[in-house]
Amino acid sequence: DVCREDISAHLLPFIGTNCRSTEPFRRDASMLALGALVDGVGDTNLTTMVKDGHTIVLELAKDSSPRVRDSSLWVLGKMYERHPGFSSDVNTTIQSLAIAYEGLKDVPRVATNACWTFYFIIKAMYDVASANSGERPNTLFISNRYENIISAVYTTIKRDDAGSTSLRAAAFELLDKLIECHPLDTHTIITSNLSYVLHECSLLFTAINTPISPSHMTELAQYQSLYCIVLQNYFKVLELHEIAHLAEPLIQSLVNYLKLTRISTVQEDVLLTFGVLIQFCFFSFSI
Repeated sequence: DVCREDISAHLLPFIGTNCRSTEPFRRDASMLALGALVDGVGDTNLTTMVKDGHTIVLELAKDSSPRVRDSSLWVLGKMYERHPGFSSDVNTTIQSLAIAYEGLKDVPRVATNACWTFYFIIKAMYDVASANSGERPNTLFISNRYENIISAVYTTIKRDDAGSTSLRAAAFELLDKLIECHPLDTHTIITSNLSYVLHECSLLFTAINTPISPSHMTELAQYQSLYCIVLQNYFKVLELHEIAHLAEPLIQSLVNYLKLTRISTVQEDVLLTFGVLIQFCFFSFSI
């Protein structure tokens, strides 16, 4: 970041020489170098850097070595984070989405970066589509894949190894971004998933009554907090008429959650969920 453009002339030959090396650590190093360039290069050379590097990144995202797949997906996410306009290239972005989708099924370290790659692609597409009007776009070319992606995210969240390498947290971040940045033609998909989220919350908070080990209690608390944040995002994107009939059951559920947990961080997240619900709904309720 300090050297920016000056280091490019030295790193590009290194990347070209090592990206197809027979040694995995060299291929990995080439991706780390490319990611550093994408992250630090100025806007003048960013577009060229992203376009020229995309093909090899996709290739190495299918590498036999998990560490190479991991670093390649990290670079892919960086490309869309730094250059949102790259998402306007539909054919290229479809390839990126396919790689990220497969990455969700990979080992935890790779799946974690697959989540972040998805996150930055979704955000990039939404930001580009809403840039002129400032309003939620009617559609995105990913709309017809939205339900499958959400389903894949829930599957990732429930993986037995999702506690490794912050995979579960990354999957929840992706779920939050899918809710926040959904186009209008996927709104029914978003609303229909609210009942599932509420059901999962109910199961997680009543599970406190079951004897579990301290490590499982920590994992359960993380689950509870992350689902509270998902609820907060739902309350921000739903219309009043879509949630008004759920007001009292929701409030009662949140009250019960407060009673059931003794973990301060979870209690804080429940209270924040209360605040968001009240702020965005503007109605009276009785408990």
